[in-house]
Amino acid sequence: MDNTPINEHLILLASFIPIAIVVGIFAWKRGFFRLSSKSASNELLLSFWEVLGAFFIYFMVHFLIIPIVVMAVILFMTGSLFSFETMDAQTQGWLNITTMVASLVAVVGYLWWLPCDRRRILWGNGRTSLRRRGRDVLVGIGGLFVSYPFVMIIAHLMGVIVIVTLSPTKEEQVAVRYFKTTLEYPKLLWVTVISIVTVIPIIEELLFRGFLQTWLRRHLHQRMAIVISAFVFSAFHFSLTQSYSNIELLSSLFVLSCFLGFVYERQQSLIAPITLHMVFNAINIGIILFSSSE
Repeated sequence: MDNTPINEHLILLASFIPIAIVVGIFAWKRGFFRLSSKSASNELLLSFWEVLGAFFIYFMVHFLIIPIVVMAVILFMTGSLFSFETMDAQTQGWLNITTMVASLVAVVGYLWWLPCDRRRILWGNGRTSLRRRGRDVLVGIGGLFVSYPFVMIIAHLMGVIVIVTLSPTKEEQVAVRYFKTTLEYPKLLWVTVISIVTVIPIIEELLFRGFLQTWLRRHLHQRMAIVISAFVFSAFHFSLTQSYSNIELLSSLFVLSCFLGFVYERQQSLIAPITLHMVFNAINIGIILFSSSE
């Protein structure tokens, strides 16, 4: 067995552990982990059916409506049916971006269609001052510095365990493979970067923290609501084509999602987890771009 991948994981694991200890102690002493037992979500009567409706609309637009519309347009223009399996990488990329944007517009539109008080899943108690929003952004950025070492520790620890116990062939994650296909098309590449850094964090935080965690918080303790929404979030990224890579990916995403849920509860505003999510995605894209240029 080639020990190079294990050695890489172990080196990075050893590097991130002391960083996590220092950052964790510093954040603890600065009061970052203080979490009020009170929550604005307790006062928000978001129903199970409203939460289900948000996810239903997302899946309908993402997996049904947009593909059907694309098929209909192609059929009208060419007079023949079209197979997504034969779609070239550039067309697939633009279709993915269109689907992401349309899904976001649909879910945001759904939120605005609900009674006005439901929009408090965005702002909590309704304090919308610039200073308050700026603090949410800073907490989101701070949450990244605190969470990133822990996410990397879990990712590399799982990487070692998977290699030692299962000896899998090395496989790239689906999202990484897709992103690399856009490198040949500069316009598509940068629109994809913007979409991954902005659109995806907004829609995922709106669904999993805004709708799901807010509803869970009315029925469960804060920590349990965070853990359950984090589990659902990580499971949402499962892919059959990723094989054993799912173990490393989903484990690290679960840890990240716990921090996302925590900063949402801490600030009672989606701006905090959206900021954390955006910067996290930006860093990972930067790493992929850097490694691809070598």
